[in-house]
Amino acid sequence: MLQQQQQQHATRLVNDTELTEINSACFVEKGIQQLQEEKRKDDKSEDIYNTEKQTDSEEKQELPESALFQPIQEKPRKKVEPSKEMQAAMKVLNDSLKKSPSKNISHQMKNAINIIQQEWFKVSSTVNANPLEVEDYLDCFEECSSSILEYIVNMTDSSGNTAMHYAVSHGNFDVVSILLDSKVCDINKANMAGYTAVMLAALAEVRNSTHASVANRLFQLADVNIRAKLVSILCNDFDLLVLINDFDLLILSNDFGLFLILSNDDGLIFLFFFSGINNLHGQTALMLAVSHGRKDMTQLLLDAGAAVNIQDEDGSTALMCAAEHGHTDIVRLLLAHPDCDPSIVDIDGSSALKIALEAGNRDIGVLLYAHERVNRGTSPYSSMRRRRGSKPTTPTGPSPSAPVSPAPSRRIHSSTVSLNTSKYSAK
Repeated sequence: MLQQQQQQHATRLVNDTELTEINSACFVEKGIQQLQEEKRKDDKSEDIYNTEKQTDSEEKQELPESALFQPIQEKPRKKVEPSKEMQAAMKVLNDSLKKSPSKNISHQMKNAINIIQQEWFKVSSTVNANPLEVEDYLDCFEECSSSILEYIVNMTDSSGNTAMHYAVSHGNFDVVSILLDSKVCDINKANMAGYTAVMLAALAEVRNSTHASVANRLFQLADVNIRAKLVSILCNDFDLLVLINDFDLLILSNDFGLFLILSNDDGLIFLFFFSGINNLHGQTALMLAVSHGRKDMTQLLLDAGAAVNIQDEDGSTALMCAAEHGHTDIVRLLLAHPDCDPSIVDIDGSSALKIALEAGNRDIGVLLYAHERVNRGTSPYSSMRRRRGSKPTTPTGPSPSAPVSPAPSRRIHSSTVSLNTSKYSAK
């Protein structure tokens, strides 16, 4: 029995020894494998490093030392040119402008004008008009002749809008700046609705200081005190205004209303009559800016010499517009102007104070009342008001003569002034 136990104990010792040896061998073999794997990784890293180093060395050899410090050269932009069709039309127009002006426009001339009109407004008058392309076109016009440049820059569409009207309406002040640089842009030209580019610019959004600088330049060059009227050329009994799809448009205006006559070479004649359409408000750019709460544009217009007391056909002033529409900050801005007279009344005998209270703008009413109390008896306008009684005061500064027909209510001041959607918009 004892011998059997000793034999079993010996067998266990042998087995444990073998197991230990086996585990040791496995451990050693595993360690050798790890060392070999690490060596392979090191060799691979060294190969990658050597390859990168060789590549860098080759690149340095390819580039001269001076080239490493030179700025990246951009490829010069290729200038855009008018289409061959437009260039041919420009030649026809230029030849016609050199000759003595004639009321009878040939069919060839009409086609040429239509071709130029379509392409020019596509380039200059869309929301996303590229100012560089507009500049390229202006360069081409000037190379053709100065007459062509002036004619096309001031060309109107069927609504009487020029490229400048569209540029300011879209807030594209880069295009506005380029058109001003042409030195031939008629910035006081009114469209069919009676609004100049300055009036539309008064409502535009100024996104940065550069845009504000361009807007200021536009206002300084323009007559900011022009009052809106139907079409500026209506001072004559009739005049040829614009070409619409091979039709000549003839406008006749009198005290009864507006007559539009469309005719073409085939003898087709269309007559339209609009009663009372020639009676507009006579608003200024300042009134439009004030009515729409554009404080930034109001300040720029005042800096450009806008007459603060000018009255429209209702007898309204810019201060009355601000008081009615509840623009407190603009009321303060106008009252700070040394020429502002809050005592002026409109054709209904209402002052800015009364208009503010009737509109429910109590805070503005308090502001106007306080200003009136502080300045009572000290303003030169007070004695003028006493002499004139209840009659509306004459606006200070130069202004166009008032139209004969009465104007609609001042409430229309709040309507949005904008261009019709251009038919030349890119599709």
